[in-house]
Amino acid sequence: MAKTTLVGQELIRYLETYFPQTYAMENDPVGLQIGTLNKKIKTILVALDVDQRVCDEAIAKGVDLIIAHHPFLYRPLTKIATDTPKGKIVMQLIKNDIAVYAAHTNLDIAPGGLNDWLAQKLGLTGTRVLSPTGATQLQKFIGYVPKTHLEHVREAVMAVNHREVHGYRHCVFTSPGTGSFEPLETASPFIGEKQQLNFVEEIRLEFLAQASDMEAIISRYCDAHPYEVPAYETVTVEQTGSSYGLGRIGELPQAVSFNKFISTLKKAYRLDGVRVVGAKPDQQIRHVAILGGSGSGYWRDAKRQKADVYLTGDIGYHDAQEAVEAKMMLVDIGHYAEHVCKENLHKMITHFLEEQHYDAQVLTTTSEVDPFEMW
Repeated sequence: MAKTTLVGQELIRYLETYFPQTYAMENDPVGLQIGTLNKKIKTILVALDVDQRVCDEAIAKGVDLIIAHHPFLYRPLTKIATDTPKGKIVMQLIKNDIAVYAAHTNLDIAPGGLNDWLAQKLGLTGTRVLSPTGATQLQKFIGYVPKTHLEHVREAVMAVNHREVHGYRHCVFTSPGTGSFEPLETASPFIGEKQQLNFVEEIRLEFLAQASDMEAIISRYCDAHPYEVPAYETVTVEQTGSSYGLGRIGELPQAVSFNKFISTLKKAYRLDGVRVVGAKPDQQIRHVAILGGSGSGYWRDAKRQKADVYLTGDIGYHDAQEAVEAKMMLVDIGHYAEHVCKENLHKMITHFLEEQHYDAQVLTTTSEVDPFEMW
């Protein structure tokens, strides 16, 4: 099959079906930060951060778009002085027509996003949200399909409506009925005679889906449906979907000592070392809470949910003091542990490019380093 040209907006539209910007924390600068998405994309670079090393790598590899987890422009710039490190990078990116897009707390919060990836690296099971920030809005989709095409249409829409809602997926209700229609002379009906009333055995197809997925569901439904003008409707319902939020808490397959657990997590996240608060080397660890990035104050949520240990970055001195007094163990894994997002984003984008037959490639940066060194 011939390859098609990828426009940046198409890739971002795909990513944001999984990580909508509406999930992001208030005032978090997610989305396009430099350049334009309204252009042809041949090479994509996935990165944790955008610094001088990553900028140089992107230029050398002819990259058109950088997808980064940490926003390059986190604080507002009052000026762009090209003799400063930040200003120089801005100038180089613009001169080389390299766009920068950031998926930050929306990637952290989204189901199947960064915090789930961190939990998976440790082998946690039965994971749930540590600190909820909201719940997904649901809508009901209702369509009418000729009996002969029910399975084809069902498979098409379920390929889009893949998310779990309260622990279930692919929940569909069908009921038989009779549809009637009269095609006019200008119509091109799939079945039936023009200018006369036709009656067709049809199936009413209905299911709940996330409101953010509805546009894609309707598109797939119309593409798969045999009718010239498929009938459908959407209804907003009071019921909400699964909660989403910061962090995850889950269980290890079996309890291990704190010492062994530390060795496991350092290997899983490729860390040279970690800072520990309230360590009890021989205590058995089974219930683990984790929040990627700066989650110092959320240790209280982990304590309330009876976690044996809480993992996050940038643990503050006073939070550490309080945790010791509350007999809660904390492990500061730093920000760099979030590098696990790169391999997962690479897989997602690769799948998208291959499935849609786009003439583009995705790379993962090889130039990033943790700014902290262990001495």
